[in-house]
Amino acid sequence: MPRSARKVIVWVLVAQVAWMLPAALYLGFLWRTTDEVDRSYPCRGGATCYSGPTTYLVLMLVFGGLGVAMAVGVGWLAVRWRRRSVERDRLVAEGLRIPAQLVGVAGTNTRINGRRVYRLTFESRALDRPVRVVERATAPPVIGLRATIAYDPAAPRRAVLVEDVEELISPMYLHKKEWREV
Repeated sequence: MPRSARKVIVWVLVAQVAWMLPAALYLGFLWRTTDEVDRSYPCRGGATCYSGPTTYLVLMLVFGGLGVAMAVGVGWLAVRWRRRSVERDRLVAEGLRIPAQLVGVAGTNTRINGRRVYRLTFESRALDRPVRVVERATAPPVIGLRATIAYDPAAPRRAVLVEDVEELISPMYLHKKEWREV
């Protein structure tokens, strides 16, 4: 997932936590300090509205539970993405590099800004066993595109593509787009 998309996801979840937890604290304060009695009364449209300490308690539990769940989710995503980033940086800096070739392109059901996301499989057979890397891109490249894979010989399944896949594809994609317009 692109770093910019990760930032958007984290900030959206942080914004949710930023209003849910204070709302839960305020509702908890109302629940503990109110002297009113639970009551129900008719609302517009024929619905029934409720007011009182039980309402404050239920809303506090809902907003507090969702806020805590989102805070845990943000923390989990941040740790997971940070570990992947550190592992990628380590492999690019210290891993063995081998030439690779694009051997598979498959369209996914995901679209970003109306553009389909493709699953790209790069493979190298420079060693006795194949080393594969799967990346995602929004432009369809041509099979046979050359790239470089960095991997750890102790764990070849943890291979990464050294080049940024979008930058690798963009000159080819721009050329195709210009060719179509002429």
